Amino acid sequence: MNFGPHQSAYQTTVTVGGLPASANLSREHESILVSVPPGAGGQALVRVTVDGLSSTVNPAHCISYARPHVLACTKSGASGGHFVVSGQHFGTGVNANIAIWIGGKQCTRISVLNPHSKLEAIIPEGSGANRPIRVQIAGVDASLDASCTFSYQGSVPRTKAAIPDSSEVVNIFCQAQLSRYFKNGIR
Repeated sequence: MNFGPHQSAYQTTVTVGGLPASANLSREHESILVSVPPGAGGQALVRVTVDGLSSTVNPAHCISYARPHVLACTKSGASGGHFVVSGQHFGTGVNANIAIWIGGKQCTRISVLNPHSKLEAIIPEGSGANRPIRVQIAGVDASLDASCTFSYQGSVPRTKAAIPDSSEVVNIFCQAQLSRYFKNGIR
């Protein structure tokens, strides 16, 4: 490899998985020390560019981020509620392909609450107890602690609408009319 001399006018850049990384030559022409940017799941290609010339694309020039791991999750809730997953190596959420399933049904509106360690999603429709969960980051399935299952609670109770239905309107009207008639002495 030829990365150029320590003191050089050549501009050297390094990307890992397409993200810029800081790099310093450690031995003239031969090695570079790279600060790997945060990432998650699977392999990331390392590309070095010196004075506009890039290294060849080679799967051997990859690093592997640690596999995502789920340590804990919301134990129960209702469809449409919030589901939180805590763990390690979830990434920052930037350009990440994150998916969460409960009992085989995909959650929606996934967001990263804490980079690398906490995700939140909306619970899909479903029912049952001890439903398996699945978390996937950048195409890599997370390993799970055995206690990470989810149980659906009954649906969220709905409050009675503020607007009465037509039978209630008729009933209220009749009561008001009768009250007025009796009040005015009409019988």
